[in-house]
Amino acid sequence: MSQYGYPAPEEPHPVGPEPQRRKVAQVVAAVAGRAKVHTIVHSYGPPANFQERFELAFSSTADGVWINRYGYLSDEKLAIMARLKT
Repeated sequence: MSQYGYPAPEEPHPVGPEPQRRKVAQVVAAVAGRAKVHTIVHSYGPPANFQERFELAFSSTADGVWINRYGYLSDEKLAIMARLKT
């Protein structure tokens, strides 16, 4: 566990998209409609990395997305979310 922690504000998330997709699908399957599932997307990291993680969460079978670490949001990251929402 000592190897894990929050990345610095511009450091990409240390886990790639495939493990994240797998975990979301695993939880949605385990819940089997008995509860809502929301993914958590941390807003730190470079915009391209944030976009990849947000798109993954937004397009998943989860019921919603929770944005964590609001202080790291920028106009560019807010625009990324707005583009995907429409």
